[in-house]
Amino acid sequence: MGNTPGLDNIDTCPKKDEIGPDDDDSDIDVRPRGKCTGDYAGLRWAGTSKTVADHPNIPSALPKSAGPNGTLHAEVIRRELEQVLSDDQMNKYIIIQKKDEDAERLFTIAHEVALNERTALHYSNFHTYNAFRDVNIPEEARRAVRNPNGSWRQMTPYANCLAMASANCNALRKRLQGLARFRRYAYRVELVTNLWEQNAAHDLQYHALCILRLDRFCIVIDPIPYRGAQRVPLGQIGGHSIETRADADSWAYVRGPRNARLLVEYAPFNGIQVDVLPRPITRAPGRGMDVEYSDPFSVIRGGLTGGVLNMAYPSSRNLYTSAVGRGEYPSRRTIYFLSTWDRQPTFTDSYSVITTRTTPQFLVTTAKLLISFDSQRSLHLKFIPCVDWLARPGNRHLLRELIAYMSMDRSVDWASKPYMSCEVRFRSWRRLITDGFSIRERRGIRLLEAISEGLGQPKGEINKIAHVMLSVWRTQAQAVAGAAG
Repeated sequence: MGNTPGLDNIDTCPKKDEIGPDDDDSDIDVRPRGKCTGDYAGLRWAGTSKTVADHPNIPSALPKSAGPNGTLHAEVIRRELEQVLSDDQMNKYIIIQKKDEDAERLFTIAHEVALNERTALHYSNFHTYNAFRDVNIPEEARRAVRNPNGSWRQMTPYANCLAMASANCNALRKRLQGLARFRRYAYRVELVTNLWEQNAAHDLQYHALCILRLDRFCIVIDPIPYRGAQRVPLGQIGGHSIETRADADSWAYVRGPRNARLLVEYAPFNGIQVDVLPRPITRAPGRGMDVEYSDPFSVIRGGLTGGVLNMAYPSSRNLYTSAVGRGEYPSRRTIYFLSTWDRQPTFTDSYSVITTRTTPQFLVTTAKLLISFDSQRSLHLKFIPCVDWLARPGNRHLLRELIAYMSMDRSVDWASKPYMSCEVRFRSWRRLITDGFSIRERRGIRLLEAISEGLGQPKGEINKIAHVMLSVWRTQAQAVAGAAG
């Protein structure tokens, strides 16, 4: 991590007892050593006078009814939360605030930490499922987290939002503890979730963040996106990033009585949103308003271990009965690939600028792997960069193999396309159970493996995933046969 000498009054002797009281997992590091991020002060966008440290002041895509910067809707949210939260509930959101010392520097530090952690981990809810696939009781799940050889700890370099947010919290606390000017903020770094009762039955019911609540704005590290930290001004809606190309995310940061500060997700994009708190203003019969937001983010009880036991473990074991009578399976799983490039991509989104002080680098979302267990049995790798990666001289053989495997029209200039996809379909259920993968399926797995390794994934990972799928199918086939017979 790049520190400017003398800038932060560096102190290399942090006190361990300054770690936040709600996090009992400071010894758990689920990631390998991350790549260094650095100082943004001199880096500029090509062809502009803006530095990377510039950030927008106006969030995007807000309805007109929300008011300037979303202030009107933020005020509605504030009033409603004051109405529905008890004094005891509201008191949990009180911050002890004297004066924010160089809040802009705190934001920059958080952004550097976020990008550093993001280079070390790939988001995956497949590996969460696999970690707990054979774990049958909560105590085994606890050991999977606490034991260095436990299945949760062995997911690296893959993690779900909870593990990634926890890694960000630990890294940000450690960074702040090493800076005398900012040491007092280390204990205020919080691992939080939007699931009010913290008892998830599905992994889409909850999301985990690393946040630092300040008087005038909230610093948010959403661990899954590529762009690092965001900040949400008090009384507004948004999520301003150092990345000037990025649209603002939709968070609302509102005040409460007795210096309480609450963060919610505004207009959450979640098909299984679970709201527990009533909405007497925004959902009043006959006079409801067009204001949707999550329950307030709250500290995860028991830190990472508590989050795993109450959310990640039970939600990963949620299975669906096959529509064609072939057992029970998890919902479709997703892995996002990230790579660090020394060149700027031609596409305008899905990357962040990082630097090692002298040479800009780019953190790029390079592909998305969809893992489907049930009727559409497949491994589908989408959004593979073509112009920027497959069509480059060293990778052209992979492009040719992909075109041949997918039986694509060879008269088309595929090398000029921005993205490509490659899908391996596992078609014959009976043959899969008795004989395993077909010649064509093995060929497709090898192709996905070669592309994934080229994009920085661990060697052999796709093959492991495919064999986990085969093992699950065979286990379910045996269970169905046993039940029938």
